[in-house]
Amino acid sequence: MNNLELKGRILELVGKLKKRESLEELVKIVDGFVGDHASDDTFEKELTEKEKLTLEEALLESRIEGNLRDSSNVSNKFKR
Repeated sequence: MNNLELKGRILELVGKLKKRESLEELVKIVDGFVGDHASDDTFEKELTEKEKLTLEEALLESRIEGNLRDSSNVSNKFKR
């Protein structure tokens, strides 16, 4: 798996979490881990300018409350 595929797998696993407490705990863990390894992360060098812009746009959209979806709805959609 390349780096982007690994990151996608992480997102899939996180998508399975339902309890807010679990998500908050995971944020703390990942935040600490990323902080310790941020200088090792070269994903931005792997992305094209268009991919970087798309990623930034998606991150901004994810912060809009109206764009949030219940994970069970999303899971059901992709099971079909």
